[in-house]
Amino acid sequence: MSNTFNQEIPKYFQPSLKFNVENVTIPFLSFEYPKHLKNSRSFYLWVMSILPDEKTGCWHWMGYTDKDGYGKFHYRDNGSKIDWRAHRYGYEILRESIPSGLVTDHLCRQRDCVNPWHLEVVKPIVNYRRGNGPRGIAAKINREKTHCPRGHAYEGWNLIVFNSGSRACRKCMYRRIKEHKVKQQVVAQNV
Repeated sequence: MSNTFNQEIPKYFQPSLKFNVENVTIPFLSFEYPKHLKNSRSFYLWVMSILPDEKTGCWHWMGYTDKDGYGKFHYRDNGSKIDWRAHRYGYEILRESIPSGLVTDHLCRQRDCVNPWHLEVVKPIVNYRRGNGPRGIAAKINREKTHCPRGHAYEGWNLIVFNSGSRACRKCMYRRIKEHKVKQQVVAQNV
């Protein structure tokens, strides 16, 4: 299995033709069934909704997807319905829990991929900046700009970087402040 993300996938999670666990054949994963999942119906249902791509190493979600293209997964536990995003479920079951306030970023850029080794837990702003969505593309375009719309270079003393990561041109900011003060003086004189 090709692994283009410089993470070593444990051998027991690599795809094969089939494996058999207590007379149940799952045609995708070949590994010793994790003990904590031995009687897990939810894990079985999750695995049965995966289609592996040996070329990319992605595990494509074949179940329901939301409007954004992410796999959705739900099951009943003691009568109550539990909803998950399929990639987050796989990450938490097969790797580790995701700390509060963090999100998973698809390193493969495939939203329907549920391979936990194609995911990285990051802050939302990092995921946002890496993304291919409209906001991510806009952020990338703005990061690549070297000059403001008026032609001033984004460098040295002229560059202002805010806590959010956005940038501003100091010369243009001073010009806007000066124009605002002039407008305030005109309004004050007309009153």
